[in-house]
Amino acid sequence: MRTRIVLCAGIVLCLAGVLHAATTQWAPLPGNNLWSDPLNWSAGLPTSSDKAQYNQPAECIVDFDGAVSNQIDLAGGPIKIVDGGVLTHYNWFIAGYGAGDVGEIAGRVEVHDGGVLNSMQRLYIGRLGEGHLTVYEGGTVNILGQNLHVAQTATGVGVLTLEGGTVNILEGSDAHGLRHTGNASIDFRGGTINLRDTTQNQDYLTGAIGDGIVKAYGGVGEVIVETDAELGTIIVRGVHPLKPSPRDDGLVPPGDVELSWVLPDPCVPGQPVPVDVYFTNDLTALQQFTDPAAMQVVNKQNVTSVVMQTQTKTRYYWAIDTYVDSAAEFPVIGPIFSFIVDNLPPEVDAGNDVVTWLVDGFRTGNLDATVFDHGDYTMQWTVVSEPDAVIDIQIANGNDDAEQHVGNGGMDIGSSDLELANEDAGDPATDEQVIGLRFVDVPLENGSLVADAYVEVEVDKVDKQGSGAPVNLIIEGELAPDAAPFEDVANNITDRAVTTAQVKWSIPAWTERDAKFQSPNISSIIMEINSQRFWAPGNAIVLILRDDKDAPSTGLREAESCNGEAAAAPLLHIDLAGGPVVIETPTAEDTNVTLSVLGEHVLQLEAFDGEYTGSDTVMINVYRDGCEAAKSLTDYEPSPGDLNGDCVVDDADMALLQEDWLQDTSLTEDWFKVE
Repeated sequence: MRTRIVLCAGIVLCLAGVLHAATTQWAPLPGNNLWSDPLNWSAGLPTSSDKAQYNQPAECIVDFDGAVSNQIDLAGGPIKIVDGGVLTHYNWFIAGYGAGDVGEIAGRVEVHDGGVLNSMQRLYIGRLGEGHLTVYEGGTVNILGQNLHVAQTATGVGVLTLEGGTVNILEGSDAHGLRHTGNASIDFRGGTINLRDTTQNQDYLTGAIGDGIVKAYGGVGEVIVETDAELGTIIVRGVHPLKPSPRDDGLVPPGDVELSWVLPDPCVPGQPVPVDVYFTNDLTALQQFTDPAAMQVVNKQNVTSVVMQTQTKTRYYWAIDTYVDSAAEFPVIGPIFSFIVDNLPPEVDAGNDVVTWLVDGFRTGNLDATVFDHGDYTMQWTVVSEPDAVIDIQIANGNDDAEQHVGNGGMDIGSSDLELANEDAGDPATDEQVIGLRFVDVPLENGSLVADAYVEVEVDKVDKQGSGAPVNLIIEGELAPDAAPFEDVANNITDRAVTTAQVKWSIPAWTERDAKFQSPNISSIIMEINSQRFWAPGNAIVLILRDDKDAPSTGLREAESCNGEAAAAPLLHIDLAGGPVVIETPTAEDTNVTLSVLGEHVLQLEAFDGEYTGSDTVMINVYRDGCEAAKSLTDYEPSPGDLNGDCVVDDADMALLQEDWLQDTSLTEDWFKVE
């Protein structure tokens, strides 16, 4: 069943409690009961800062989409929100505020087909007095903040009746108010309540059902609780013992519709249970039963279904009266069920999620989707998300760019600048130092192919002696799958294991402050790091910049550090190899897709029938090889002999076994004290 969540345009959540709100009372003119008429209010039309107060049984009709109030104190009414009407309150709405609000002046609210009630804060149905909220077919209630309270206090009487429609208890609210101390009743006679799927909401709901507060069809039906894992919601509805199909307040496509039901047990076992069935698109006619012959489609027959012709965009009403005593003159009168006939959105299945890997830098596979619709439709595959083809990570922590003095190994963490490759100006420059740059949260998949990468620095000063003299560097990476932060420990940079790959960088003279300079391509360094066994997206990379002893630096280059100017801190730029996702025929259900970048790809298939849209997504995870793909599966179990984790038991594993053969790791001290 589709549900509509309709919100007023421009709604802004307001803080509870607006001081000095004016009160305007509902005092309708004779023959005029529209909320929208300012003359029907003692102090003019309510605004979002006002309290709207009712204290008489005088009908109020909301038939436009701009009805607002800060607070609503409802005794009497009813307030009827009809097709096209939207009522939004920003603080509390209490139907049955005072202990005397009972009987004729009990607070009553009705939300009819096409009407919407938006509760930005508290909605109380029966506080100290009596309150009623009835939601009819096609009506919508949205609880956006705090709770829906039904019978808030011990003396309160609260009745929520769903003849149809939808109550959405949305983000910012919960189901606590469904189970209160007063005389509460929540009766499903059609329609649904949608809750966020949380353990707390499940507990509240279970308690309310167990206490008999939540019931279906006055207690004779069954309350059905379902969950939608994809949407993260709990869906609550009622089912009548007749189990009508189409489902009460359901949606069906136009044309021939089979009405079916389950017969109750007869009074006398073995006897038939004849039924009378009435069918119409005129609710009033069925309720008042003025011309039953015109609506009757089954006359005292022992059947369980009948086929009716329907038209689109129409709501139909039907009722099943049963003769549980087949000899009785009059039947047991059944409730009125309804369903709406409309074009259904296309049903789209984009297929199962896929795990694969690249071969020679790409992978082509089939997108085997299915679409079902009652008529013609068009389709379109699109890319919802894919791994970043370009990654830019700037140092954002002043402790992640550091200097180490070569002479004494001393560390300078958090410096206001970074000098390459000498600290002190001069001719030649002196106090050689090594620079360490740590880039965190690198979203690079294990084994990703990198087409280009560089480190970028910004000029801090150009007037220091040596800014034009030669500076020749070697760039290396720390050979660690997740580089540790720098510490104020001697030689903390140079003591780190480095990559085999290294790149030389001869930096031109610096003559313009704030200019940016990029290193040559360091993709070989990045790939050596991210191809390590325990590399994972989100790990850290350390790059090390030191003097090139084959062409020693005689000058210096003073670059910005994070502490010196955060917006100009060193930056790591990575361009992944491969191009974008290529879908062979984007308008076909069954087509091929070519991928060339490691990581998670999400594709969507959307089908449009000229009126409604249906869609579904498929997730494709691309790994560097079949072993990594296999290890990503939840049921993966490595072979006991696969010591190096490459998914193959071979001589490499045997070499590891032989290396540790007969090594005894058992304790020799029989009373070993653990420190």
